[in-house]
Amino acid sequence: MAALQCEICGGKLIGKPGGVFECDSCGMEYSTEWAKAKIQEIRGTVQVEGTVEVTGTVKVEGGANKESLLKRGYLLLEDSDWKGADECFDQVLNMDPECAEAYVGKLCVERRCRSEAELGKSQRTLVDSGYYQKVLRFGGPELRVRLEGYDRAVRAQLEAAAQANRKKINDLASARAALSGVSGVIVTKGDYILGLRADGTVLSAGSDILNDSFSDFLDTRFDVSGWSGITAISCGGKFAIGLRADGTVVATGWNLDGECNVTKWTDIASIACSSYCTVGLKKDGTVVATGSNSCCQCEVTDWKNITAISCGIDTFGLRTNGTVAVTKRNKYEESEIENWKNIVSVVGGTTHTVGLRADGTVVAAEMDHDDQREVSNWSDIVMVSCSDDRTVGLRADGTVVAVGYDLWRPALKNSFSGWKNIVSIAASDSYLMGLKSDGTVLAVKWDEDEDEDVQMDLSNWTEIVAISCDCCLVGLKADGTVVTAGNTGEGQCDVSSWKLFGSLDTLEQEREEARERWLEEQRRRQEEQHRQQEEARRIQEEQRAQRRAALEAERTALQNELANLKGLFSGKRRKEIEARLAAIAKGLEE
Repeated sequence: MAALQCEICGGKLIGKPGGVFECDSCGMEYSTEWAKAKIQEIRGTVQVEGTVEVTGTVKVEGGANKESLLKRGYLLLEDSDWKGADECFDQVLNMDPECAEAYVGKLCVERRCRSEAELGKSQRTLVDSGYYQKVLRFGGPELRVRLEGYDRAVRAQLEAAAQANRKKINDLASARAALSGVSGVIVTKGDYILGLRADGTVLSAGSDILNDSFSDFLDTRFDVSGWSGITAISCGGKFAIGLRADGTVVATGWNLDGECNVTKWTDIASIACSSYCTVGLKKDGTVVATGSNSCCQCEVTDWKNITAISCGIDTFGLRTNGTVAVTKRNKYEESEIENWKNIVSVVGGTTHTVGLRADGTVVAAEMDHDDQREVSNWSDIVMVSCSDDRTVGLRADGTVVAVGYDLWRPALKNSFSGWKNIVSIAASDSYLMGLKSDGTVLAVKWDEDEDEDVQMDLSNWTEIVAISCDCCLVGLKADGTVVTAGNTGEGQCDVSSWKLFGSLDTLEQEREEARERWLEEQRRRQEEQHRQQEEARRIQEEQRAQRRAALEAERTALQNELANLKGLFSGKRRKEIEARLAAIAKGLEE
């Protein structure tokens, strides 16, 4: 018998309740009137008179059946026609609600597998699918065994991938830990660069950033040539500070607001500075600050139990209990930040503040005019960095996320989306840098005028162990040398001759030996100073004793003279002797 055919696609028509005929391929429906006019002769021409009444399902010989629908569904799977395949399998289930093969097809559609065999390569386990459960319920032993085998294969693949990812994360964590020793060795602010040598001295390079209207009475360069015993450095807007091994602090540069008034500080454990303020964390967990207090950033005298400090437009202190102390510039922001918990690090900019929690999530506070606070969905973050308009996070798996100004533009948003194996990040208003575990560096230039190529070419940078950026890019190599790129000006950031340490492997030993030499030198100086002071006191005591002896002898002589003084005209001499004896008595009392 000939089957009714769809005029649209040529597919077979299946009778439906109510006298409607539906194409098993495209789903086109045909009325009873059309059927009366178009029914072909089945073993001859069939003349249909009157209205066709249909009860139940009309089966036309040669029309689609369960087997043909299953076959067509799997063919559509091969073409990735997920919607068409799903419709075929639904039609089979309308005929036979317990058809296990149709549920396998539905499972393939759900997991976007073009064949049953591809289920073994699914990105998720199969057991959590309702279609998988129905296959196990309605399928025969052979089919159930196959599906269970696919699920085991998926689980094995996922476990292998998870193990590989855990190994990758552990390797990256180890790489970050290995590089922690060079954190803070190079510091950039504006177009100025500071480098901390392993021997405790400091190098500086950069433009004459102090060469402005105050240049008549301000130095135009950071003079760090006399610094020694330095264990940490920080750079403000137009000044630099250094922490000595004995807990004292030195400073150089602009001091209009008192930001360099640190000579009396002692027992300092760490330092930080903003553009116009210097902050020191003492070994007892208290904090000191000096400089501009226009935004209350120096009001830290009541802080206690602080383990780390940082500066932006505000001053921040991380407490031992994971909460954050913040200066009282704005009551709302203070309250918001004071409610933070389980914080392990704080990064402050001039417009917003970012806190990293122990569980890898991130919180942010203050201004949000460029969406730089939209970090609530971040997870597995191990490091954060921020510029005025952007917030950047480094995930444990070595990928990078960022929010803020201009990141809605595809060119910028995608410029770092493919970064992998990153172990450190640095962000400024001009650049974003990422240090890879193999010692190479990726960098993006934040430039609102750039719509296409924003990637920096740092292909010649190798064996980098630390990065920093502001107006230019700076990289520290494993051999202690330094490289720069970007806006380096006319040689003002020339660091080609710098050598900060012998090698990364010997850095800690170099530092410890230099620290011990410096502290020993300080001890020798103190001992020598003490010896000189003792010698001076001894000489003073000898001189005093000699003076007392001379006065005693003079007093004895004068007393004898006074006792023997006689005569009518002896009155004047008597007064002279008595005055001198009074002066001697006073001198002996001193």
